Amino acid sequence: MKKFLSFVTSLILYQTALAQHFDIDTIFTDKISIRAITVYDGKVWYAGTDSKFGYVNLNNKADRKQIKLSDDHLQFRALAQTRDHFFAINVESPARFFKIDKKTLQVSTVFRDENKDAFYDALAFDGARGVALGDPYDNCPTIQLTHNSGKDWRKVNCDMLPKMLPGEAHFAASNSNIVLHSKQIFIVTGGTMSRVLYSADFGKHWTAFGTPMLSGETAGIYAMDKVFEPKPFAIVVGGDYRDQSANQ
Repeated sequence: MKKFLSFVTSLILYQTALAQHFDIDTIFTDKISIRAITVYDGKVWYAGTDSKFGYVNLNNKADRKQIKLSDDHLQFRALAQTRDHFFAINVESPARFFKIDKKTLQVSTVFRDENKDAFYDALAFDGARGVALGDPYDNCPTIQLTHNSGKDWRKVNCDMLPKMLPGEAHFAASNSNIVLHSKQIFIVTGGTMSRVLYSADFGKHWTAFGTPMLSGETAGIYAMDKVFEPKPFAIVVGGDYRDQSANQ
């Protein structure tokens, strides 16, 4: 979903070991909106507006680097990583799937979605499997899958997916509306309906189930996380970011 909040300052929140004390520190400021981060090698890596991609070292703020993934002024909501690479997807058409080498930061484009309505919200990897999620069009979710660490991508056929309801979509909420664990895929929706889309076999079969989460133009599920051991359970969070009084 294209409407969401912008952030211009990156903040890091961390908990000291074995203590119930939190420190908040500003580690990076720039003229940028950052909506996707990931942690690797003691660094926070980010992708944001103006095609900016980079990192800040959590233990040494002076250790930072920033590159541009494209000469175009692209915006990013989706960022994830495999063992050897980062992947980032710009939001609007044409949507480009960028692969960034973790050692050299060499950038390549591995896939392009030329659909005029393409708008990518989130990206997740678990081992060699990956899921990219975009806004629906023609009442069909946009879900791209890879089995080989991002080398090749395949769109899930609309006939295999639950039909999206009018006004139902996905929030571009800091890359947080996909949970991928082995072959299990969980995807959350918002807007006119707040649901969870689920596949147990990595996209071959799908089901959808509703939630009591608030629904509306700016309401729905923003994020999901799941614990698989020792006893599986999931948590979804959401509400209405424009009408805080409606959140209960």
